[in-house]
Amino acid sequence: MAEKSDRKSLSILILGAALAILADLLAPPGRQGIAAPGKEPPAAGSEKTASILASPGKFGKLTFAPNQLAANKWYRPLGELINGHIEESFAVESLWPRLESLLIAEHGAFGLNAAEIGHMSSQTLARFRSKGLAISVETPAFTQCLSGRQLGELEFFGRSPPGPDLFRSIFKLSPETDKRFDPKDKGWFYTRDGLSFTPDEIVLDERIPNLLPRFDLDELLQEPSAGWEARKSNALHDDCPGASQFHSGEDRITGLIEDFLEYHAEMTKRFEKPPAFSFHWNVIAGWEWRDEACLDRLAASDPDPAKFEHDYRYLAHACYNDSAVLSQLLDRLCKAGACPRAVYLDMDITYLTEYALEAIRRDRAAIRAHGVGFGVDLTDECNERAHCVMRGAGPDRMILQEDEGKEAGGSESAAAQKSVLNKFAFLRLHDVIDGDAFIRMQSWSTKPKETGAEISESRADSLPDTALKIFTKQQTR
Repeated sequence: MAEKSDRKSLSILILGAALAILADLLAPPGRQGIAAPGKEPPAAGSEKTASILASPGKFGKLTFAPNQLAANKWYRPLGELINGHIEESFAVESLWPRLESLLIAEHGAFGLNAAEIGHMSSQTLARFRSKGLAISVETPAFTQCLSGRQLGELEFFGRSPPGPDLFRSIFKLSPETDKRFDPKDKGWFYTRDGLSFTPDEIVLDERIPNLLPRFDLDELLQEPSAGWEARKSNALHDDCPGASQFHSGEDRITGLIEDFLEYHAEMTKRFEKPPAFSFHWNVIAGWEWRDEACLDRLAASDPDPAKFEHDYRYLAHACYNDSAVLSQLLDRLCKAGACPRAVYLDMDITYLTEYALEAIRRDRAAIRAHGVGFGVDLTDECNERAHCVMRGAGPDRMILQEDEGKEAGGSESAAAQKSVLNKFAFLRLHDVIDGDAFIRMQSWSTKPKETGAEISESRADSLPDTALKIFTKQQTR
C-alpha cells in the first residue's frame, strides 16, 4: 500500500483497518479470514488471497487425487508415511503441465486430503483456483465411531468430544514440530499461513458398512447342532456399539444415514459459500456378510455347514441390499436439501467380478435416479501387495496376479499404473465408465512411490502420466 502524508487520510486508513479486524473477530467461529493469535501471520496481499480461497465454484467430471499423503500421520500401511507433501511436488506445476492443462480445460479438480491443507501455503491454493483448477478435499474422520454432529464439529471447527484432543490421539498430529497449522479449536480448513480455505468439494470417507455389526464366519460354522440363532449370537461382533445411541429410537442403518445430515449441517455452518458435498461408497462382498437378514435367509436355505460356507464365500444368494440402503440415504439427503454432487464407488472387482458388476449397476441406477453424479474411484486393488498387477482373465473377470514385468526390472510403480490402466479398460468395456461418469483418479496406497520431482508426468510409470492417458481417452468417449 502506498504511504500517505495527509494525516486525515492516514486516520481513515487506520480506522478502516481497525474495523476490518473487529469484523473478523466478530465473525462466526471458523469463518474468520485471519489466523488465530500466535499463528503465522498472513502473507502480503492476503485480502485478495483470502477472497479467492473463500470462493468455491462448480467443476466437471475429472478429478486427480495423488497419494502425497505425508500429512496422514495416522496411516502407515507399511510402517512409514506415504510419499511427501503437495508443496514439494505438485505445487511445482512445471512437473505436470499437460495434465494440469487438461484438467483446467475440462474444468476438472485436484484432490487432496484435508490433513494436507495445514501444510499448504495460501498462495499455492489460490494459484490453483485462479488458474481454473478446482480443489476437492477428502475428510478422514467419517469412519470413526462418533456421531455425524461430533465429526462435523471436529473437522470443521476443531472441537473434540470430552477427552483427549482427537487430532493428536487419533490423527497423530504434532503441530508443534510438524510445521503445519494446528487444527485444534479451528478445524482442518486453514492453510499453513492461517487463512481460511473453502474447497470446491468435500468428499466423505466410507461410513456404511464400516460401522455395522459383523459376523465371524468361523464362529458361524462352529457346532451346527447348537442352532442358527445361538451360533449367530456367538459370531456377532460390534466394533462401534455406541452407534446405536447416536440417534435414539432409530435402527443402526437409519441412524448412520442421519449422521450424513448432521455432518452436512456442520459443513454449512462453517462456510459462507458451502462447497459441493460428495461421498465414497463401498462395492464389496462385506455388505452381504454384514447383512443379518440375508444371512438368516442363507442359513435357512443351506442347513448343511459345507454348503453354507461355500455359498457364503461365493455369494451364491446375494441380496444386494446395499443398493437399497444407498437409495434410502439419497432419498433422505435430497429431501432435506442436501443432495450430493456425486457418489464415488470404491469398488473391489477382483474378488467376485460378476457380483461386483451387478452391484455397480444397481448402485448406479439408484444414484442417477436421484439426479446425482455417478462416480468411479479409479484405484489399484493390489494395495500394498508386492509385485502385483490387476489384469483381465477373459472378458468378464478381473484378477490380481503376480507382475510378469518384475523379472525385466519393472518397478512397483509401473505395476500399479498397469493395474489402473487395465481396470479402466475393463470398466469401459462393461460400460461402467460411460460418457457421463465422474472419474476420480486416486491412490490411497504406498504405490506409486514418488516424491518431489519423481511425480513428473515425463516419467512413464508416474501417476500423472497414467492419469493423463486415462483422462485423454475419456475425452474421446
